[in-house]
Amino acid sequence: GLELMLGESLLHIQGRVDNDFGLDVEFTSPDLSQLGAGLEGNLSAYSQIRGSREEPIIELSAAGQNIVAGKVAASKLDGTLLLTAGEGGAIEGKVSVTDSSMGDYNVSLVDVSVDGKIAEHTIQGSLETELGALSFAATGGYDERWLGSFSSLELLLQDYGSWTLQQQAALELSVNGFQLDDFCLTNTRHDNSGSVCLFLEGSVGEASSWSVNGSFDRFALQPISEMDLGLPPLNGSLDGTFDVRGD
Repeated sequence: GLELMLGESLLHIQGRVDNDFGLDVEFTSPDLSQLGAGLEGNLSAYSQIRGSREEPIIELSAAGQNIVAGKVAASKLDGTLLLTAGEGGAIEGKVSVTDSSMGDYNVSLVDVSVDGKIAEHTIQGSLETELGALSFAATGGYDERWLGSFSSLELLLQDYGSWTLQQQAALELSVNGFQLDDFCLTNTRHDNSGSVCLFLEGSVGEASSWSVNGSFDRFALQPISEMDLGLPPLNGSLDGTFDVRGD
């Protein structure tokens, strides 16, 4: 095997790579600050690779506490992944992050899980912050791009009530860009529920660009007055369309 040490941090690699995999990789660091400036906390990770070159089986687990990397921090991190590649491959994994922050923005909980075949799987997630909470479920598959749809979504904002997905919203993700169609949310805070529908599209690379267009129907204005934005009292509702683009 191969062992590399830097301070108290250890990387251990053992096994073989030929027609079949038999590889184990383990990393432990009780003090990440020894690895570079801006790093803190402790982290351990383990990976096992088995199977053939055509159909490798990859198992990964990681756990950490009090992690800091620049302006990003997390009190606790746990994650697992089991991936079987090749034809009919499967994927199962979960990531949980507790009490994290990015600059001045705090997130108390992030949970994301995936389960199913690579070509057809389900993703579920939840997010809790000081501003509100989000939960969602999506189904789709990957074949050079991820193509699927949001099947459910609930967004609870402290200053603007609860928003629920009206219908399935198609989503496409690739290394070249993204597209989200018919993303329509209904506000259930007031008796006269309003709605917002969005179409998002973007590209990455040398000629990166993005666009958002959509419409809003019976969009209640009263909660905007409650946000302490320095605006005069607003009542009633608003209908309209919008189109925003940039690069």
